[in-house]
Amino acid sequence: MYSTTVAPIRDELVRLGFVEGRTFFHEKRIFGYQGIRGQSVYFWLDLFIPSLLLDIEGDGEIWHEFFDTRERDRRRDSILQSTYGIKVVRLNSFHLRKKRLGNVLFRAISKRKSQLTYYKRIKKSFPIFEECKS
Repeated sequence: MYSTTVAPIRDELVRLGFVEGRTFFHEKRIFGYQGIRGQSVYFWLDLFIPSLLLDIEGDGEIWHEFFDTRERDRRRDSILQSTYGIKVVRLNSFHLRKKRLGNVLFRAISKRKSQLTYYKRIKKSFPIFEECKS
């Protein structure tokens, strides 16, 4: 079930040529970290494009304005980036209301494609780069 914030993003991804269940996934569950008491903590990704390692989050006004979740989201985004290399793009209702969703998504996807292309070129040119990263 799509929320009112995530549904338009999903529709725009389909319009851009992505296929749900093949090139992007809704509510993808991914391991986050081990909690203090040893429990496994998982994250749910709103719309995940695995080929780009891109997570598109639809941040609804009520949840993100009335409850202070910004710090928790920043921590989550940091863990996803450092552990899996997943880039998180957060879209809110402002992007939907101003009818700029298509442009914002297109730019985010294009930017991520170029980042991954650059990384692959660096990795090919300098195999030692991967060893230094560890």
